[in-house]
Amino acid sequence: MNRSSLRRHCARCFCFLFASFFLPFTSSHAQIINVRTAPLLAGEQFGLAPSARASMGNVSIAYEDPWQEPFINPAKARRLQHGYGFTSPAWNHWSYTMPQPIFFDFSPPNPSAEIFGSHLVSLPVGQIGHAENQSSGLFFALQVLNERSSGDFTAFNIPLVGLWARDIPNTNFALGIGIDLAYLDGVEGVSFLYPGFDNLNQEGAIYNFRLGVAGSLSEKDEINFLAMQHNYVAHHEANGAVENKDRNHGWLASVEYRRALTPSLRGGVQLTGNWKTHPKIPDYPLSGVPRDPGTTHAYNFGAGMAWQTPVALFALDAIYEPVDFKTWVEAEAPVCKQKFSNSIIITRTFSPAKSVG
Repeated sequence: MNRSSLRRHCARCFCFLFASFFLPFTSSHAQIINVRTAPLLAGEQFGLAPSARASMGNVSIAYEDPWQEPFINPAKARRLQHGYGFTSPAWNHWSYTMPQPIFFDFSPPNPSAEIFGSHLVSLPVGQIGHAENQSSGLFFALQVLNERSSGDFTAFNIPLVGLWARDIPNTNFALGIGIDLAYLDGVEGVSFLYPGFDNLNQEGAIYNFRLGVAGSLSEKDEINFLAMQHNYVAHHEANGAVENKDRNHGWLASVEYRRALTPSLRGGVQLTGNWKTHPKIPDYPLSGVPRDPGTTHAYNFGAGMAWQTPVALFALDAIYEPVDFKTWVEAEAPVCKQKFSNSIIITRTFSPAKSVG
């Protein structure tokens, strides 16, 4: 395989499909099941809510995080004993050095190294208030993203989250609603999908709506339900010449069940279904294959255990996530179909006779 063929092969492998890409505002627990088959190095850009389990790999099924859970299922805000305020500044950075780009067939050998990387600075501020029979919460964040790919790319994002929960009279359950909004000037990793473009403009928005129910069946059993409608819209413009739209919309439904097996041991199960439509997927120059519209179905089946003592906490999750996606391409011109019979055709060619003098 020559160098040109190798580059084309790497490009296809690097980004064959970027379908149904979506950004949750908190960890992926009971959230949007991300379908990202382009292996981009990107963290949870909008994982801005406080978390007591982030350093534990975000175990979630049997262990409940009292700080983060209300921003996932707003009804769980009623389990708080009191309100709290928070701020959690974060700075994330990664980089790598590539001796020679592999994405351009027209790139000559480059002896100098190219440095790719991302800087992400976030400053979220929020508060949850707790009253006798209702709770409410609000947080917003300021975020600056800087990436170095073909050129320098800088973006400014503003996420906003609000929630409200109330006890359901004469029951052990609470009802909660939540709204996530965000103005997006840039999404982490997208600039790397436009290799060779030194001027990229992104503009988009996220708007999600949540409806949650949380309650106790007994002193040892609790069950939670979450329904969510999520939307992501964006527009990309590269070098003033390439324009792409990115759209996906979907629904999510999740149910969780936890039980206290002993005073220190808890078990739980989780079932999540996420159905998406992506009427427009960007035709990234890296892949060069338009893919829209389409649908994605993703599911999450999980079980977990958590053992907690006054001095230690151990938790384990086992999760199975089957994903099915379908996209297609509309032909630019009509396609002719031909049928051939099962026969043998013999062709003979006769050349004109030559005269002999």
